[in-house]
Amino acid sequence: FPAEPWLLLGATGVVRGAQRSATIAAERDVQALMIPKSVYLAHWHHTLSIEEFRAAIEQVRAESSPEGGAFSLLEKSALLRGVPIFKTLDHKALADLAARAEEIHVPVGATVFAKGSHGKSLFVVAAGALRVHDGPQELRRLVPGDVFGELAAITPEPRTASVTATAESSLLQVNQADLAALVDENRV
Repeated sequence: FPAEPWLLLGATGVVRGAQRSATIAAERDVQALMIPKSVYLAHWHHTLSIEEFRAAIEQVRAESSPEGGAFSLLEKSALLRGVPIFKTLDHKALADLAARAEEIHVPVGATVFAKGSHGKSLFVVAAGALRVHDGPQELRRLVPGDVFGELAAITPEPRTASVTATAESSLLQVNQADLAALVDENRV
């Protein structure tokens, strides 16, 4: 079966000390976080009381809520890694860019930018849904992982269409200054 990002693999074998029951093969380049057994058992795998479990669930909900705060650096890095122009960045450069990326929350019906406005940033859809349109004519739908506004981030020019949220959305915004700094810091 295809493994989705952040899927925990091999925990049962680590906890039970059993042999692996399957082979895992990468079909494309992947990044994996490998946790040694001693670290996993000491820090991640422990039984919670019902009260501790409820508190942990509430904490995760609060931390993952768009109203509750920002995405982690790891989540921002994963989102940016999916952008074609950032795919070849090494881990450090990607983490630096992720640290500079600003999280933007857009309520349903709000316009991110209007056609003709001048822009200096690109956006990555982290959550929600948006539409790219020219007046009433819809040109494209945007969903998590999609990128828009990249031309203006490279060469500031008027936006060629408007973008409006069709659902409450979270975006990562990377501005031209941060892209220029990335280029300067990674010149060979």
